[in-house]
Amino acid sequence: MSREEPPGPAAGDGSGAGVRRWENRLAAIQDTLSEGVITVDEKGIILDVNPAASEIFGYGVEELLGRNVNLLL
Repeated sequence: MSREEPPGPAAGDGSGAGVRRWENRLAAIQDTLSEGVITVDEKGIILDVNPAASEIFGYGVEELLGRNVNLLL
């Protein structure tokens, strides 16, 4: 299986449509994974949570966004 590279800034017509398609594709994959995925920033603030992680930890997605990941440890 070959890995597709995400579009760079010059991809597409300059409108950002290629980047949006790539982001939508990644979101669809993340949302259907059975494994929990949590994205945090350098300070440990939760930026994104997929439905599996929400179920694993027993919190709603909206409850976790913006909180520190230490809440889950």
